[in-house]
Amino acid sequence: MNLVSLLSTASLVATDAETIIPAVEFFVKEAETAGGAGATTTGAQKLAAVKAALQAYITTNFPRLVDTFDAIWTSMTGVINGLVALYNSLGVFTHAVAAG
Repeated sequence: MNLVSLLSTASLVATDAETIIPAVEFFVKEAETAGGAGATTTGAQKLAAVKAALQAYITTNFPRLVDTFDAIWTSMTGVINGLVALYNSLGVFTHAVAAG
């Protein structure tokens, strides 16, 4: 992706970021709570679920961004990782401790 394309993508996303970011937060929380207590879903599986949900959301609500989804996803993974780390440190996401 060249600089002009990247800046164009950034401009499009910035216009809709006010809607996309809260949706991503919702998808992250949904992925974390899917399966209920004691679920053994891996971080990679949760991230894949968030990616699928975000891609469907963008396809439905922002069709002009579909062609730039890969660039959006690359940017969002950093946001998602930071959000998960924050929620983990605040105790929003709790993980069951294995009995032993």
